[in-house]
Amino acid sequence: MRAWRDGHAQEIDANQLVPGDIVFVEEGDQVAADCCLQQSSGLQVNNAALTGESAPAPREVTIGGEIEIIPAPLASCFLR
Repeated sequence: MRAWRDGHAQEIDANQLVPGDIVFVEEGDQVAADCCLQQSSGLQVNNAALTGESAPAPREVTIGGEIEIIPAPLASCFLR
């Protein structure tokens, strides 16, 4: 996955991600970590493996102030 580390974007193995990492997701990416959104535009995710739902589910940024490393509203998350 592409994540922000040491002042720049770089490729990092998903198993090396830690809470608070900022990751960049683009169309077609498979997300190998639980994430909460900071910024998106028209994002939809395929949750078929988790929920069996065949239609993509929209995701949007939930404005909440500071970034917290706690569960966020499902509408602003995508889970692996």
